[in-house]
Amino acid sequence: MYTTRDPSSFMKFQDLRSSMTRRLHDAISFVKLSSFNGLTVPVGLSSLTKSETSRFLLLDDSNLFHSSAVYAAAFHTATLPFRIGSSGPSATSEVTIGGLDIEMMIRTLSLQSRQQVVAILDAAIPAPPIAGVPNRGLLGSLHPLTPNVAEDSPDTKGAENLVIQGALHSGRRGQASISEVRESISGIQQSYRRGLSFCHLSVSQCPLPIPLPFPRIFGNCIGQHGEILGSPLAGENGRGSLDVFSIPMATRLRSSKAILPFLEKRLQDLQSLGIARGSPGGQLLETWGLEKADVQDLGESLSEMVLSFDPTALDSSSDSD
Repeated sequence: MYTTRDPSSFMKFQDLRSSMTRRLHDAISFVKLSSFNGLTVPVGLSSLTKSETSRFLLLDDSNLFHSSAVYAAAFHTATLPFRIGSSGPSATSEVTIGGLDIEMMIRTLSLQSRQQVVAILDAAIPAPPIAGVPNRGLLGSLHPLTPNVAEDSPDTKGAENLVIQGALHSGRRGQASISEVRESISGIQQSYRRGLSFCHLSVSQCPLPIPLPFPRIFGNCIGQHGEILGSPLAGENGRGSLDVFSIPMATRLRSSKAILPFLEKRLQDLQSLGIARGSPGGQLLETWGLEKADVQDLGESLSEMVLSFDPTALDSSSDSD
């Protein structure tokens, strides 16, 4: 399940009750919805404009067409393995590798003891060209679209699904082959991603096509096929589908303890506003049909998620009774 929020939903409320309502809603809706899924991917930054993802984009946080275009492009690439087809000895192709169905993807991301996976979605829009082995430039261009994410750190239980779509060569040498992309990425598990338990790679030579209704969000350093130009085009301010026909994309779904700040914030909000003795949100939660015991159960579920990523995370926390 993907849960997506636009930047305007992070606006600061003037009154405390509205702020409390939003924080409790975020915590409770997240834990209740994630209980129905093996894999949950929260997406939605407080500002796309200020994020590293928008380095080559011209975005307006108040324009929902812009944010929806960014997230839709990332979802399209992240789910590409489902459309590649089955992998295995009988599934050979010169244009795609790394097909997965959704059950296999969940299993690859839920290694070790993580039964309910909360994954981070990273994206590069557009992806830079492949240049060498290992290709730190391409992986270094991936930035989270999931909010409240910590700096990535070695995680012995970490796993990821990396998808590269329509990769280009550096310079003007055209599109990279599947084998060239694999060769460029092959050294990463041993060097750039040390501590990672598992990495699955999916590659397609087909770039992301830009449909006619797509907003004019590309900067003047993006060429017709999504190549990153050495010098910006003169007189261009916001390029759309008539200027940019397709772009290379890269996404990464990762199960990592870098998600801990996201989970801990919702747990802390639920404990302080809804569970602790004398908490201000008790009456509000009753109007939502939630008794004290129900809220405590939700808190325990969130605590289990936190502990699945870091068994020591709650050692220093005090009881919220």
